[in-house]
Amino acid sequence: MIPSLPNSREIISSKDGIITRPWFAFLRSFLTNFNSQDWTPNFTGLGVVGAVTVTARYTLSGGILYFDIEISTSGGGTSQSTAGVTEITNSPFEAVRNGVGNVADSSAVSVLGIVLARKGTRTIALPSWGPTSNTVLISGSVQIGV
Repeated sequence: MIPSLPNSREIISSKDGIITRPWFAFLRSFLTNFNSQDWTPNFTGLGVVGAVTVTARYTLSGGILYFDIEISTSGGGTSQSTAGVTEITNSPFEAVRNGVGNVADSSAVSVLGIVLARKGTRTIALPSWGPTSNTVLISGSVQIGV
């Protein structure tokens, strides 16, 4: 949760006795209140052939969940997705509003589609992409109730 904005004319004393302006304290609090963690997404309907590795990380800041997922392949492995079927079912937090993001092919440097984090669920719906051995990047954000 973002701390309330301070009065710009007030002066406060920090724990270590250094006199600071409230805006510095506010910004320090804001910038250090990030919670970033690795996460293992559960996919339904994701087509995989061969060696596929999924890495994911999420960051919380001010009631917003930011997520980044990488699906990489090796040794001829592929991944593919079907819109309306492929979903991530375990977003770290429930969405209080719909959120959006993108899916990109890192090798072709192209956007494959839009993701939707569904309000009232922990589900992230994915767009379609055909079988690819390229690394697929999924990222987005959604408001959560913290």
